[in-house]
Amino acid sequence: MLTRVPRIPDPDKYKFIGDPLLAGWETRGILQKEMDGTDINDCAISHDGQFIVAGDDFGHVRIHNFPVVLPEPNKAYGGHAEHVMNVKFGANDSYIISCGGADMSIFQWKVTKH
Repeated sequence: MLTRVPRIPDPDKYKFIGDPLLAGWETRGILQKEMDGTDINDCAISHDGQFIVAGDDFGHVRIHNFPVVLPEPNKAYGGHAEHVMNVKFGANDSYIISCGGADMSIFQWKVTKH
């Protein structure tokens, strides 16, 4: 059932569907020191709510604990020639799919939990 909310919704009262906002309290640690605020293109939360993955303008796929309040710790993986436009977790959180921009590539990353 959809509910119309004529004011700014309280995130503690309403469940949002889909990926988190790039700029929000639970994602404030995604931006790294060298980033200006426009370098993150997409992020997605794992289905179990443990991790968040982000794609940036430098060709990196970064995985953080969720919620991410500090820039470190994170794991950054390179491979795309340029910006990463989209990232998503697979259905069982064992894979991440990333889509590049100018390189037009699609990568599949295996998630291993330590």
